[in-house]
Amino acid sequence: MVRADARLASVEASVPQLQAEQTRQRNRIATLLGERPDKLSVDLSPAQLPAIAKALPIGDPGELLQRRPDILSAERKLAAATARIGVAKADLFPRVSLSGFLGFTAGRGSQIGSSAANAWALGPSITWAAFDLGSVRARLRGADANADGALASYEQQVLLALEESENAFSDYGKRQQRLISLIRQSESSRAAADLAEIRYREGTVDFLVLLDAQRERLAAEDSQAQAEVDLYRGIVAIYKALGGGWQPETVASK
Repeated sequence: MVRADARLASVEASVPQLQAEQTRQRNRIATLLGERPDKLSVDLSPAQLPAIAKALPIGDPGELLQRRPDILSAERKLAAATARIGVAKADLFPRVSLSGFLGFTAGRGSQIGSSAANAWALGPSITWAAFDLGSVRARLRGADANADGALASYEQQVLLALEESENAFSDYGKRQQRLISLIRQSESSRAAADLAEIRYREGTVDFLVLLDAQRERLAAEDSQAQAEVDLYRGIVAIYKALGGGWQPETVASK
């Protein structure tokens, strides 16, 4: 019984830390919205994470990347520096393509079946053709230094955008794989805890065996919940890397 009390106290000790983190995040949201924390208009009461009912189409990632504010700014500076020469926009950006799967199934947690696991195992990836600005450089040869500098700055900005996009898609794919593994762990831990409870009632195991099984189930479910949140953060990272998002119905109609 003493060990049971000790473990209960350990769980209770983690609650204030979670509450403090909740307060910090609430204050952060209020700051981003320009509101006072005690006057926050957004409903932040506990709720399940949203479920997306079907795969989320991306469309042309190259076009989306060109909407990034940093790319737009560098492009405008380059356009101003090369106004007398003229540079076609099509010459300034590499061809980008996306393969794999991006999205969620309608279910969450243990509701995610083997079909989702197989789909997620594909993993999204972004590829792009060689970034060749040779023809642009040829036209700028002999122009002033501002044009050369603007081109170098633009090229660096595009490469950084592509790097961020590749990292975002790679991270998202790995988070998918991690969540699938944690779902399996959670299901196994839940089954083990149920079995331990049956055996405890039958008198074949002592209470500490049941307590250990329940603790492992709780830890597995907590890890799964955190992994689900990480997956949504991965979607946000892709959203940011691609310049702000997309409209699925618009993409589907093309």
